[in-house]
Amino acid sequence: MILKKLELKNYRNYKNACLNFNSGLNILIGNNAQGKTNILESIYVLSLSKSFLTNNDKNLIKIGADSAKIKGIFDIQNTTKQFSVLLNHLDKKVYINDKEVKKISDYVLNIKIISFGPSDLKIIKDSPSGRRKFLNIALSQLDYKYFNTLSKFNSILRNRNEYLKKIKKDNGKYDIAYIEVLNNKYVDLCIEIFIKRKTFVDNINNIIFKKYGEITGDYNLSLKYDSIFNNVENTEYKQFLLNKLSDNFDKEIYYGSSIYGVHRDDFSFYLNDINLGLYGSQGQQRVAILALKLAELDIFTKYLNDTPILLLDDLFSELDILKKNNILKKISPDIQTIITTTDLNKIDDDLISKSNIYVINDGEVDDKNGK
Repeated sequence: MILKKLELKNYRNYKNACLNFNSGLNILIGNNAQGKTNILESIYVLSLSKSFLTNNDKNLIKIGADSAKIKGIFDIQNTTKQFSVLLNHLDKKVYINDKEVKKISDYVLNIKIISFGPSDLKIIKDSPSGRRKFLNIALSQLDYKYFNTLSKFNSILRNRNEYLKKIKKDNGKYDIAYIEVLNNKYVDLCIEIFIKRKTFVDNINNIIFKKYGEITGDYNLSLKYDSIFNNVENTEYKQFLLNKLSDNFDKEIYYGSSIYGVHRDDFSFYLNDINLGLYGSQGQQRVAILALKLAELDIFTKYLNDTPILLLDDLFSELDILKKNNILKKISPDIQTIITTTDLNKIDDDLISKSNIYVINDGEVDDKNGK
């Protein structure tokens, strides 16, 4: 998968911008707050229709403009496709080959993206919801069936929570047959999601220790997955969770919420049995996230029929020059990689000679055409 051309109109601090990328390494250079990250963000939005920096699409529109547009021309398995996202202050529209796609769910995940940047530290530092979000985005890109299963689960979860609130409002009266049907569907979807998440985490663990070790010399990083199904035999998953729901039904009615399920899952980063989320330095946390993304890249490359696009924002912060260049050299030249930096002197001359370079200055792009 290759992004051949990106066009921006009234996006963030760009009035108009056009970038022609090569299939290997592409470098965006400029001082801080000039718009480098905005370009990576726009590519992310093209893939997932949402930003990794804001939940409000209005923030993506240039100040004073009525709308913004992102357009990308991609080579996907030797077929050229055009994807566009049009934003205004009221709604968002998405297009494939200039044809509007009415359902966002039919648009997203056509473009496979793996991104790394300062905001990803929240995967370690913030609440479990951020870590589940990482799993959901990664697995949805790998497996569209997971995306559909997750959508069904979220719908069942909402229905179940609403019914629990209704039971409380109705002084404990409920339809036994209905709650049994709801619980069975809920449990089946929980199991399906858990198995896929657990398999993905296991696959990550087969790789992440090596990625972290190649950067730091310490080969002892791992993920520990925490779920309702931990320490339960797989043949007993369904009955175990059904029993949990039955035993805690009154408690769930009281809170008006589903207490047990995969919406409570979490995972932690451990280095030499030390929880990095609690005790790791920011440098250790940053490299752990980078190792996670590089492990994810290997999995995507193995299981997809095409390579993802790799976005690396501010990669060189807090890493010495040798480690930075080692990371770039270990990324396959078949992976299109777009990185931001404030200083080309920190990048190996051989890597620079093979790269497209774009100087970013206050929302303007100077295309150095790889030289």
